[in-house]
Amino acid sequence: MRFRMTRSSRLWILIAGALAIPLLWATTWYFRIQREPKGEVHTTSVLDYSGPLDASQSTLHVKIYKIEKLSTGVADTKSIFQNKIEVDGTSRHVEFMWPADGNAPFAGSDAAIQDINGDGVKEIAVYDGENVRIVTYQDGQLRFRPNADALDCQGPAPHRDDLPGVFPCDRRIQLLANVASLRHEASAPA
Repeated sequence: MRFRMTRSSRLWILIAGALAIPLLWATTWYFRIQREPKGEVHTTSVLDYSGPLDASQSTLHVKIYKIEKLSTGVADTKSIFQNKIEVDGTSRHVEFMWPADGNAPFAGSDAAIQDINGDGVKEIAVYDGENVRIVTYQDGQLRFRPNADALDCQGPAPHRDDLPGVFPCDRRIQLLANVASLRHEASAPA
């Protein structure tokens, strides 16, 4: 007996083929993406400091790292540009990273710890050559205010109550660059 294909049988075969081909393509694409290499996370030490951050505190140990990872394609779409600040005291360990939703990605490659505004408290200033972010250590916490402490030196200098126009952005960058160059000169072999 010979099998005759009816019109409805042909229609079902056509529908099954139309669904199977995209499913096969998607499965192949998924496994191909999963085999792609992922980006490497690079962590670089930016600053290692031991000393007080204000007159009333004991010696603190501050480490600042630069963290970068570039996206490598479809399987790895997230690039990371970040800094990590760690403060170790006698009884406390505090870590800080830039808020994810705060500002544009930022990974400062140099830093300085100094009293920027003359109030007797040393601020942690991290910069990337164009922009500065300032973090303050107060009451055992690292504090960063995205709207006040992320200083974009491409445009006009932002207003800060505790930096009342003393340092325009280019001067602040120059001050930090001088500190960084002195530190690099001191660590260079003679």
